[in-house]
Amino acid sequence: MSILIRQKDGNWRQAEVIPYVDECHLQNMLYKSPELIPVRDGSNIAPVFIREAGLPGSGSTDLIGVDSNGEIYIVECKLATNPEIRREVIGQILEYAAFLWQMPYEDFDRLFAKRKEKTLKESFAEKMPEGWECDVFRTRLTENLKNGNFHLIIAVDQMNEQLQEIIAYLCRDGAGVRLQSIELQLHSEGDTEVLVPQLHPEFTSGGEGRKRVSWDYQGFLADADQMLKQEEVKALRSLYEFSEREGNSLIWGTGSTYGSFSVHIDRISKQSIYTVTSQGRLVINFGQLKDSPTAIRFRDELKRQLEQSVGIAVPANYQELWFSIRPETWVPAVDRLINTISHLLRFDQQKPGPE
Repeated sequence: MSILIRQKDGNWRQAEVIPYVDECHLQNMLYKSPELIPVRDGSNIAPVFIREAGLPGSGSTDLIGVDSNGEIYIVECKLATNPEIRREVIGQILEYAAFLWQMPYEDFDRLFAKRKEKTLKESFAEKMPEGWECDVFRTRLTENLKNGNFHLIIAVDQMNEQLQEIIAYLCRDGAGVRLQSIELQLHSEGDTEVLVPQLHPEFTSGGEGRKRVSWDYQGFLADADQMLKQEEVKALRSLYEFSEREGNSLIWGTGSTYGSFSVHIDRISKQSIYTVTSQGRLVINFGQLKDSPTAIRFRDELKRQLEQSVGIAVPANYQELWFSIRPETWVPAVDRLINTISHLLRFDQQKPGPE
């Protein structure tokens, strides 16, 4: 999706996607602008947050927050280049929630007093209009701590289907935990920064959750037509036709948010080589191409050729990543991309593996 921006009565210009410097960059932005975090009742009062709160035995949280109604927010920030965005982040945020569960109000209040040098009552007294009742706030907060009623949020720069599916699965039933993710894409145009927050569907434990979708080629293209430019859809078609021709099998995703297909080439790996989404993202599954010498050799050569032949920069720790490439990066080079993968497949057929 292109983000267009202009000064009043000026010409529209496309904003450039800019990467976060690191996860602290994303964390600091949310800390300074807590209004970006969705509160439970839609209130305009943003939560009061502390960051890097040390929880003995559980490490340090990115952000812990409380709103004026006593609702508790735990936020973990992850970038798409961090392999922990897939599975480990779920374990981290649940571990923090488990540590806070049944914590006395006084201990929880001390976490904030230690980081902000003021108690929760003092923090909200500065923000709230007359009529805010601290005793009611304290009672609700105490009850939420006792019952483990937390609002868990995973903040990312790029959403992936695997994370969404894990969230949906965890929230099929259980305690009163609300788990969701917020995607915060950062753009710039000149000296102007443009933030595009997208709140992904919320799943509350005990609810019905999302229904899975059986994607196929027609549904995939129909979804892509609604979100992508014409040249991006054309590139998706080309990559699909190549994948269908060269792959042993195409496995369609079942996510309800967007469509996807993963390409399996059995002589390379038992795992999928890459995944393509109807949002236009191409994900090279480097992190799972390690089940044979052939897979490792293909993985390493693919990284080298993506940089040398296609012009796509790949992170140094690519062996650990499910490397997501935005459409604006790979679509202009789709022919070179297809030729590169095709050449690697032919080359690998001729090259014997180590004995």
